[in-house]
Amino acid sequence: MALPPSDPASHPDFPIHGSCACSHIPYTVHAPPLNVQCCHCIECQRETGSAFATNAQIESELLTHDGPEPEIINTPTPSGAGQLIARCPVCKVALWSNYFPSGTGMRFLRVGTLDARAQKIVGGPRAHIFLEEKSPWIDVTGFGEGVKQYQGYYDDKAEFWGEDGLRRLKIFEEKEKKKRDD
Repeated sequence: MALPPSDPASHPDFPIHGSCACSHIPYTVHAPPLNVQCCHCIECQRETGSAFATNAQIESELLTHDGPEPEIINTPTPSGAGQLIARCPVCKVALWSNYFPSGTGMRFLRVGTLDARAQKIVGGPRAHIFLEEKSPWIDVTGFGEGVKQYQGYYDDKAEFWGEDGLRRLKIFEEKEKKKRDD
C-alpha cells in the first residue's frame, strides 16, 4: 500500500489539521504520515484508557503546532528509555509521543486528535502491533485487506510502509546519525 508523495505541494489534501479536545493547541500536519499503526501493548492501553492507540508517524518538522507549548510528560516504558507524551496543559489530551530511539525528531501523532476531514485523508492503520497483549474482545480481522498483523513489533518496514515512507525514514535516520556524530 503506497503512501502519497511527501512533498506537500504535490499532494492537494495537505496540510491537514487537528487539535486537543479544548482546541487550546491546534496543530498542522504538512505531509502524509510515514505510517499509521494501531498499538495494542499494555502501555498504550493504559496511557489512552482504550484498547489500543492509533498513531500516525511523522517527522517532527512536518507537524507544527500553534499557540502554547504542550506539556511534556515522561512516562515509563518496558525498555526503561521512557516515552515523551505531549499533552494539552488545559484538557490533558495526548497529542503525540516521542519514543526512543527516534528522540524528538519523529512524532507519533494520535490519529484521534485529527479533525474529521483529516482522519479520512490519513486513513486507517496499515498494521496492528503487539497483538500478543491486545484486549481479548478486539477482532483485528475487520480492518481491511492488506493490514499487517504482528504479535510484537515488526522488523520489515518494507512490507507496508511504502516507497515514500521508506525514503523519508532513510533521510530521517541519516539526519539523526549526523546529529549524533557532530
